[in-house]
Amino acid sequence: MRDPLCSGEGAAPVIVRVAGLPHDTLDAFATPLPRAAAALDASARALAEARAALADALHDAVPSAGPALRRVLLAVRRDAHNGRALRRHLASPFWPALRALAGG
Repeated sequence: MRDPLCSGEGAAPVIVRVAGLPHDTLDAFATPLPRAAAALDASARALAEARAALADALHDAVPSAGPALRRVLLAVRRDAHNGRALRRHLASPFWPALRALAGG
């Protein structure tokens, strides 16, 4: 039976900088994944902020809305607050009013 710790199975690769070699030697091992992960994280934060701003704007608009628009506003606000996609509301006849309330 092989020892998995000695065989390297399941282990992450390890890179060691040997003294005396230029730093540029490691450029061959570089990966764009950290930058892509940071961009994805920034996009997720921006989306969360936009959803919160939309939920706040709709919350302020609910009291003055008529009954039909109020139902749609509350449904969209709940979806925005809970992080659900708003795509299902695109077919609503109130979508232009929602866009205007959201500033778009």
